[in-house]
Amino acid sequence: MTEAEALIYFPNGRVELEDVFSEKLFEIKQFLLSRFPNSKIFQGRIEKLRSFQDAFEVLGGTLMKKNSEGYSFDVTLSSVRKTVTDYTIARNALKMSLLRSEDGESIKQVLDNLIHVTTIYASAWSHHGAVGDEDILIGKEPDPMELMNALKEYETDGYQSFKDLVHLEIENPLVKESKRLSLWLKFEQNDN
Repeated sequence: MTEAEALIYFPNGRVELEDVFSEKLFEIKQFLLSRFPNSKIFQGRIEKLRSFQDAFEVLGGTLMKKNSEGYSFDVTLSSVRKTVTDYTIARNALKMSLLRSEDGESIKQVLDNLIHVTTIYASAWSHHGAVGDEDILIGKEPDPMELMNALKEYETDGYQSFKDLVHLEIENPLVKESKRLSLWLKFEQNDN
């Protein structure tokens, strides 16, 4: 990238270069944090960030590059509650790691980990319940309290595992979550 091309991203040149880059980085992080993982959308934002970052470096900016922490997520499928809890912990840890990331490569690593963890989580849900309800929005997560209340009722009724989801009514939040994550998984697999 030439200096002239870099000035497209930083019209004021080197004036407040660090501040402008920090603002853009913050905007991108906020966008990514507010979305349910989606490889295509994440990839587009990373490409924009990399272009902005290249321009920043051409104009003399320096990055504080950090390696992002890896995060492992194992699904034991011992119970729906444990899987939901483990995923929530892993997702929150990765989101915190995203907030600490200061360059495109470390953000990409965190997002790749988030997609991977979400894929494992969605796979746990994907074989349960009928798929194909038109009113399911794959990018819209259910209300956490509604999901936890449904999970509590599920356990009160004597159910614990994913295979027991077939006993629930189609309008149950757990069945809807199974459908949503199954559709998300298909969407992600078709994108790649």
